[in-house]
Amino acid sequence: MNAQYYWNPSYIPPYTQKNDILTFRRDSLVITYQVSGDYNPNDLLQLELDRKTQYPLATMVGGATGAYNCHGYAFIVPYYGGLGRWLGSDVYPIDKEVDKFFSSETFVPVSKDLCKTNVHGRVFWNRPNGNHTAVATDDTAFVISKWGPGPIMKHGLRYSPYRFDNGFSYFRKYDFYPPNPPNPPTTITGPDLVPCSGTVTYSIPTTGMLSYSWSAPGLNILGSQATNILTVEKNPNSTTQGFYVLFTGTFLNGTTVSLTKAVDIGVPRVKSLTANTYNISAGNYITFSVNPSISSPGKYEWFVTPSSGVYQYVWNVNNNDITFNYPGSYTVGVRTKVDSPPCVISPGTYTTVYVNVY
Repeated sequence: MNAQYYWNPSYIPPYTQKNDILTFRRDSLVITYQVSGDYNPNDLLQLELDRKTQYPLATMVGGATGAYNCHGYAFIVPYYGGLGRWLGSDVYPIDKEVDKFFSSETFVPVSKDLCKTNVHGRVFWNRPNGNHTAVATDDTAFVISKWGPGPIMKHGLRYSPYRFDNGFSYFRKYDFYPPNPPNPPTTITGPDLVPCSGTVTYSIPTTGMLSYSWSAPGLNILGSQATNILTVEKNPNSTTQGFYVLFTGTFLNGTTVSLTKAVDIGVPRVKSLTANTYNISAGNYITFSVNPSISSPGKYEWFVTPSSGVYQYVWNVNNNDITFNYPGSYTVGVRTKVDSPPCVISPGTYTTVYVNVY
């Protein structure tokens, strides 16, 4: 199995043959290959740069990885829960494992136009000189495909490293999740807080997804950004509350999926501040409650204005009893912070409420 494609990586991970039982119209055993680990991250980045330089009119929509090739990307990844497999041997001229997707009538021949109008359309580079599969888009001139261990690219049909001397064949999946196709993901799953120490994980569903790309400004990203899972940790230099985890990916027919999740760093920001009453006679107290309740090393920081004649029983709690001795209108606010080195998080914005004392 030649996975290098005129590329000289510093390390080639081992591939293990797998015998996968895949559910086709008629179930079939397919010989695939599963990578152990991956190529060196710097080699993958260089491969991405090389492909973008060699094909400047193509657009990278997913990162390089040795987990799957073009056939695995087209036939396995979107239909089998993101299963990463290298499908086919790249050995000219026969590839029986790829052919099983056609001989089982899982993918059936269609016209070019019908291929593009079906979210499960596939374009195949005809043998003997071709041996490549791409995902159709809503424009017959463009497809999306994975280039060996390299990136996932949106490119012109005749604008790629693959020969097309023998033309193309067009297919679509016979049936898919009947009676309704899947919907693209709408949310990023994961915690709202990145703690001062340790890692957290964010994810999106794999069903129907063709590519994945993550970013998390202000956080340290650990591992790949080209799968449905992202692992992050606090950046030691980040001292500000509030960052975003961002995801961009490609769904079945080339539709772009863009999602954002707001996360807090070190300590949760105040979501709400409520009082058991907002009108009270002078000389009495009001109980204020903060959501969420935080734990060490996080702290609450309260203020009351005007402060004359005001007595606060306990400051660093989420349920605070405040006595107002003089009539008037008061503003009460609270925010969270962390001031326990090495984790120091600057206070965020105050959340406020107004009370009347008569």
